[in-house]
Amino acid sequence: MKIINKYTLSYDGLFCKGTKQLIHLHQGDMDGACAVYSLMMGLLTIKALRRNDVMPSTTHNGRTAKGRLVKEFLEKHGLVRDGYVLEALVNSFNSAARKLADCTYYCIYDDCYPRERGFFDCIKDALDDDLPVEIGYSYGKDSGHAVLVIGYDETKTKVNFFCLDPGHPLEKGQYWNNVVTLDKTEKSKMNAESLRDSYNIRCKVNIEEAIVIAPR
Repeated sequence: MKIINKYTLSYDGLFCKGTKQLIHLHQGDMDGACAVYSLMMGLLTIKALRRNDVMPSTTHNGRTAKGRLVKEFLEKHGLVRDGYVLEALVNSFNSAARKLADCTYYCIYDDCYPRERGFFDCIKDALDDDLPVEIGYSYGKDSGHAVLVIGYDETKTKVNFFCLDPGHPLEKGQYWNNVVTLDKTEKSKMNAESLRDSYNIRCKVNIEEAIVIAPR
């Protein structure tokens, strides 16, 4: 099992290592879609942001990278009801706050990342390098979700991605609250299964996009 070396787990919760910054953001803590929440957790992980930076009560100089980030995602596009595809999320981030982090976008449908090899290797390679990875998956014609992957384990046929899911609370004493299991033998469109620990809910999903979040 691999968990990225960025966190400290205590009875009080999951913190960014060496700080008192709680990592998990539950939808309702701030305004925004699940993709925005997952990106912010990734930025907290690499210490590009502090938790207080994304709280509604905090004000920023709009000429700074943090100020532009907050304006773009929490003011201009707060509470995006239709969600974000991750490619659009990266483009918006780079336009507003490229100086804060290096966000690299991958898609399973790109020719250079063929299914079952390449795309998922990029995710695992980033985790091996202790970098958080946001993934986006669909579970219906017009339904999707985004979570932050912080670790994985692997067998010959499956990869379990351990995730921070903004759609559900993170119980104290836990590193993750969602496990997305890739079936490497699956040939149908739905290539994985999501298990949300808090509710023991399982559903078939298709992992389609990823963002590797790295410090500059």
